[in-house]
Amino acid sequence: MKLESLTPHERIAYVASQRLHGAPLDRFSVLSTTSIQQVCDPLEPAIQKQLRKLLGPVFILEAFAEAIGNKLRGTGQVYVLGDSAVIRLAEDAGLVPEQSWSMHLETLACTGLIFRFPVALKFDYTDPLITQLRSNSWGNLISNHERSSSAFHNVVVTIESAIEKHLECYVDLVNACRSDIRPLDVKLIHALNERVPIPIVT
Repeated sequence: MKLESLTPHERIAYVASQRLHGAPLDRFSVLSTTSIQQVCDPLEPAIQKQLRKLLGPVFILEAFAEAIGNKLRGTGQVYVLGDSAVIRLAEDAGLVPEQSWSMHLETLACTGLIFRFPVALKFDYTDPLITQLRSNSWGNLISNHERSSSAFHNVVVTIESAIEKHLECYVDLVNACRSDIRPLDVKLIHALNERVPIPIVT
């Protein structure tokens, strides 16, 4: 069993149990415990090549944000529901993970380039492995140079086409997720997400 398979409450309880037995927080605090010798030059060709591999899912999430913004104007921030949906988009674009998709996406979240966390409780998805993901302002900034590429444009067009074919479902889905009525109509949200090619929450 891995920590990612637990709910946030179970994860922090596990950390508490480890602390109770004297374990340090180091293993749970990658950024604050990883020492570096120097800041690398991101313009170095070898690093640029590796960066493009690592940043692939960020570009995918940026393409998704652009596509959904074009087709569903005024919806604000929309998250892709589930690692599996992002992985499918990434693999359709010819991307391969660094070591594993789980580690790759977790690294991007840890470094602050994407939001990735267990889906909000209000949507009533009980599996803690189901995440919600989107790019953030740092991911947006680092993707600026990629937007003019044909590869990025092709991903945007592909996602727009998928949304267009299920536009009514997506409109209903956004409205259901954004409803002021509590509790949300989670049965409707779940049913609609099963009908669309890229499941979402807001």
